[in-house]
Parts: sequence; C-alpha cells; structure tokens
Amino acid sequence: MKKLLGFFAAIGLIALMFISLNATAYYVAYFHDVPPDHAFYSEIEYVRTHGIAMGYLDGSFHPNETVTRAQFVAMAVKARGASPSESTYLRCYTDVFSDWYANEVCYAKSLGWIPNTTYFSPDTAIVADNARTIMQSAFGVTPQVTLSNSVTRAQAAALMYAVRGTGGSQPLSYNS
Repeated sequence: MKKLLGFFAAIGLIALMFISLNATAYYVAYFHDVPPDHAFYSEIEYVRTHGIAMGYLDGSFHPNETVTRAQFVAMAVKARGASPSESTYLRCYTDVFSDWYANEVCYAKSLGWIPNTTYFSPDTAIVADNARTIMQSAFGVTPQVTLSNSVTRAQAAALMYAVRGTGGSQPLSYNS
C-alpha cells in the first residue's frame, strides 16, 4: 500500500510540474488593453520589454491614463539605463521618502533633471512642459511627440521610445 501511495504521489508531482511548465507557454506578450493595432503599440511594447515601464497586475497598461511625476521620472531614469543605489538616493524632497520611486526621483534631482525645490508632488500628473524639460535635461533632446497637457502613459512610452528605441540618435515625430 505504501508503494502504491508513493507511486501516485510521484505521478501527481510530475503532473503538477507539467501543468506549471505549460502555464508559462500561454504568457500574453502584450497588454490586453494595448492591441497590436493601437497607435502606440510599438512604443509601449518597447518600454515593457526593456523594463522602462510596467503594467498592472491585471495585465493592463492603461495607455490613456495620465502619468504621475514620479512615474515619468522613474521611466526617464530607467530609459537612461541608470540603476540608482537604494541607500544613496532617498529623502531628497519633503514628500519623497523611501517610496518605490525615491531612488529614481532623487537621482534625477541630483543630476539637475528636476528642480531643487522643497516639494516634488510625486502623485500629481506630469504636464507636457515638465515632461519636455526632463527629456531635454536627461537626454539632451526633446522628441517631437505631440502631448496633451497632462501626459498619458502611451505618450510617455512614445517619448522614451523616441530617445532609446531609435538608438537615441534621431528623435521620432508622432502626430497622434
């Protein structure tokens, strides 16, 4: 009887491993709210595959949602290829402590990409002029991407793609 139980336990483990391996084969390669015919599909895929911007746990990207100042700065730092030290870049603003974005925001501040003020307002939507200023400071170029006053996640992806996805040599022009 013990041998029979051991046999079934082994079969069960093998079946579980097989199911686990097959589950990864069905990974969706894009966000469910960014179909391949989306105007910014390539740009969003670029920032996703290069770890510049992540989606949400439900597999969405929310391309039309506005980007916060913290999200935009974090994207710009990642697009530059920087990995700021967790112990070095903290508490650079009164409202930036050890939050998920603190290293990137404080790194950008130390390089002069963002103003040296008391407050950063990380949860405020970034406006187009601020986004352009950060891009100019971080990359030395302002990509010709049409932006709404409050920059969307798709537009932010387009900005990052314009400076990194093309090798950074020529900014792309978008009219969306």
